[in-house]
Amino acid sequence: QDNYNKVLPVFEYVAADNPKAVAGNLDNAIEKVTIVKALHEVSDWVDDCYLLMGKAQFVKQDYESAEETLEYLRAEYNPEAMAKKARKGKKTKKGKKKKKKKSVSKKKKSSKKKKKSSAKSRKKKRKAANKAAKKRKKDGSKKKKSSSSKKKTSTKEKTKEDTSDASEKRKKKKSKTSEDAAKQGSANNDDQLKLSEADAKGAKAGLLKRPPAFQEGQLWLARTYIERENYDEAQEILNSLAGDPNTLTTVKQELPPVMAHYYIKQKQYESAIRPLEQAISSAKKKQDKARYAYILAQIHQMGGRGEESYAFYEKAGSWSNSYEMRFSSKLNMVKNDYVNGRATADQVTKDLEKMAKDIKNEEYRDQIYYALADIALKRDKKPEAIAYLKQSLNFSTGNTAQSAEAYFLLADLYFEGQDFVNAKNYFDSTLQVLPKTDERYDRVSNYSKNLTEIAANIVIIEEQDSLLTISRMSDKEKEALAYQLQQQKEQERINKLKAEANKPDDKFKGRSRAATASSRGRSGNVAPSTFFAYNDRSLKKGKKDFDKKWDDRPLDDNWRRSNRRGGGNLEEEFAVEEVPSGVLTDEDIKKLLKDVPGSEAEIKAAEEKIIDAMFALGSLYRDRLELNSKTIEILEELNNRFPGNKHELDSWYFLYLAYTDIGNSAKARFYHDKIVEKYPETTYARVLLDPNFLESSKEEERRLNTYYNQTFLSFETGKYQDVTERAVKAVELFGPANTLQPRFALLNAMSQGNIQGKDAYVKELRSIISKYPDTPEQKRAREILRLLGATSTSIEDKEKVGGENKKTKSETAFKLDDKKMHYVLVVINDKELSVNDAKNSLSDYHKEFHKLDKLRIAPVYIGTNRDAPVLVVRRFKSKALAMDYFDGVSKNQAAFLPDGTDFEVYPITQYNYRQVLKTKDLEGYKVFFKENY
Repeated sequence: QDNYNKVLPVFEYVAADNPKAVAGNLDNAIEKVTIVKALHEVSDWVDDCYLLMGKAQFVKQDYESAEETLEYLRAEYNPEAMAKKARKGKKTKKGKKKKKKKSVSKKKKSSKKKKKSSAKSRKKKRKAANKAAKKRKKDGSKKKKSSSSKKKTSTKEKTKEDTSDASEKRKKKKSKTSEDAAKQGSANNDDQLKLSEADAKGAKAGLLKRPPAFQEGQLWLARTYIERENYDEAQEILNSLAGDPNTLTTVKQELPPVMAHYYIKQKQYESAIRPLEQAISSAKKKQDKARYAYILAQIHQMGGRGEESYAFYEKAGSWSNSYEMRFSSKLNMVKNDYVNGRATADQVTKDLEKMAKDIKNEEYRDQIYYALADIALKRDKKPEAIAYLKQSLNFSTGNTAQSAEAYFLLADLYFEGQDFVNAKNYFDSTLQVLPKTDERYDRVSNYSKNLTEIAANIVIIEEQDSLLTISRMSDKEKEALAYQLQQQKEQERINKLKAEANKPDDKFKGRSRAATASSRGRSGNVAPSTFFAYNDRSLKKGKKDFDKKWDDRPLDDNWRRSNRRGGGNLEEEFAVEEVPSGVLTDEDIKKLLKDVPGSEAEIKAAEEKIIDAMFALGSLYRDRLELNSKTIEILEELNNRFPGNKHELDSWYFLYLAYTDIGNSAKARFYHDKIVEKYPETTYARVLLDPNFLESSKEEERRLNTYYNQTFLSFETGKYQDVTERAVKAVELFGPANTLQPRFALLNAMSQGNIQGKDAYVKELRSIISKYPDTPEQKRAREILRLLGATSTSIEDKEKVGGENKKTKSETAFKLDDKKMHYVLVVINDKELSVNDAKNSLSDYHKEFHKLDKLRIAPVYIGTNRDAPVLVVRRFKSKALAMDYFDGVSKNQAAFLPDGTDFEVYPITQYNYRQVLKTKDLEGYKVFFKENY
């Protein structure tokens, strides 16, 4: 689906987000040309087979395979290679002729010998013939008989000679024809690139059966290089084809669009103007002309050339047979009127609102409101633009490209306004609909990650502040607030019921553009019927849902009361009853305000949450977003609101750094003095007072690392007693708080295990778990204890075992290896779907989308739950291929398993699959998958 808010790609299928939708047909094409090539290795059509295969791989977006195929075509079927093959063919023919001549001369010599040996016999025959002649002269009657017999024999001999001459002529003619064909074939091979325009016309007229595939293969190879960003190779091929006067006319006509795509791909938009103009003049189809004209209009619009942009939008609208492109052209022409000064903002807004009311534009209202937002932004009216963007999203009918633009712009606007909670939410929404191939995807993903903790801490501060405010209210105020919350809760329930009641009316109002496009984009096979009455599972589920929502109603026309004539309206049916303030009991009020802190301890805990969140925000603003002004604002508020808090020293140091970065030396000096005066013995004070302190600290760190490396070497060589002594001495040399102390403790524990046995080993490991929480060594110690069959007995460990142990398991039991062989686990959470039906559905999916991949399916049961089978799809050479399968499933869920099936898909390495089978820890792997994939 085209995104008309961005520069359109020259070739529509290049930007396809879901090439798997047509993978079945393309795989069939590849399979067929492979069979043709195998059966007819020596044929004029083998090069065409390679060309067709490369095209199919290109359209599938398997550019690596397409490049390999088309490079083979270039190497094996270029003119030089074909001429060489032809010369070899001539040499073999000459060799065969010489052999024939030798055999003929041998036959002649043998015939001469035979003639000499038979000379005597011929003389005897002559004598006998003479005697017979003399006898025939004596008898006249015998003469006549003999003459008649001679005539007969002569006619017989003559007919024999005629037949032999005719056969010889036929043989000569046949050999001449074969020689001419060979000459013609060799000439065709010699002159593959020398086919001029006249040759191309001759090919159409039937003089030549077909033009060679070499030049077209070169063009598609250039396109493949462009997609793989190998621009130098692509340019070399394109220049060669453009500069060669013997390039086929059909290939020359396809060159300008490819050149335009070459420049647009590199964002050299101005350079693409001339090729696009050439493409318009050479294109035969109006739809192609319209697409090229629309792209030209977009480029002129970006360059601020409103008149040219308007003209090409007008051409695109007149040439296109797509209402969507005509609508988009008209929309941009209206916007151009405002940019060019032809119309005021109010006039343009009025025109756009008029377009929104047109019933023909009903499913394009999201684009109209987006255009209105664009106009509002040009007038610097951000609140108005935000309102229009939200309307655009409300009217979205499945155009994910348009939704992505609206979400992205909203996220940017909220981010600019430093509303990080809303910005985070809209960046998350953008990620849901933005293709991974979009150049903005990484930026959106980074903002989404960086804002996660920031938004969470802002929410904590707002919630705890609200709860503290409520805690300071009087009882009457609390009761009034509880009543208000009750009314709000009831209104939300009514709104939900209204929405559900109105849902059936809109169910079949019209399919979304995305759904329609996906259904059309499926393979040529006839899709199974989606009519609900043909699906037994859907019928049962629908009846169950109906009964659950509407109870057991009698059969009646207009049973939904909102549709009954004169039967009242939905507002009356679901009217909110006024609840007198006295109706709420103390129990109700307590339930509604259950999160409000009541005791001093609860109030103190809420304040501690605010303190931690404010300090975290200060550091995150600086580290993640580099917003020193926000760091200063939140940390100064923290110290003013909670003087002497536990983060005071750290916050002062961050304030010192922030003021230094913005160049406010007076404020920086203020916090410098505060740190030195109140905390003179801290590392911060030493760093501020001694410029060489950091260097000396680095030297101390180098000494510590060297000491640890020597200790580890002793452990590796089996000197366990020496390791124990060095671990104890490390505390004396570097202090108990040194950064590597947990590692020393773990080495000491393993050495004690080797010296004193399992009991001492377990004891030391438990000590590590209690002394060094939230460290890799603690996790490692827990894993070792689990393998030893022991558990931690510390109170802290018992408290954390439920929450952290699962995480530890997932982090230590599984390994990440992108290049290793992968499987795919399909977890089926639907009891109504049988394993056989699921396998059959997956097999159908593989035939349609992965026909050439030779995937195998096997069911397994992980754990004791026999109602939740797992289908294992084998096998994929790497993580990238497994994730490609994963993405294909997410985009084609309707074709993967029956509609409504609850399932999950997890790519997994062969090693991790064995770990899952061994530990029965599928939940642990799910955590690992989310963290690493």
